[in-house]
Amino acid sequence: MTHGLEANPLARVRAIVAEVLGIPVQETTDDLAMYGHPRWDSVAQIDIILQLEDEFGLTVDDAMAPRFTTVALMAEQIGAAA
Repeated sequence: MTHGLEANPLARVRAIVAEVLGIPVQETTDDLAMYGHPRWDSVAQIDIILQLEDEFGLTVDDAMAPRFTTVALMAEQIGAAA
């Protein structure tokens, strides 16, 4: 965990998604969604979730994972877990 929970985790979520997908962070809009980008498949989704868990020190359980469908929803769920 490098930064811990932030008041607004959106910037870190965007950075992680961009890193996993190998795209510029500017392409990680709030509404960017799983399967909305050719590189964001189920394997990338698992990698994103694992990195988010490490970054924010949380566990994404079976109830939370289905809500991790867009960049904005990920940030919202992480904020709610704070």
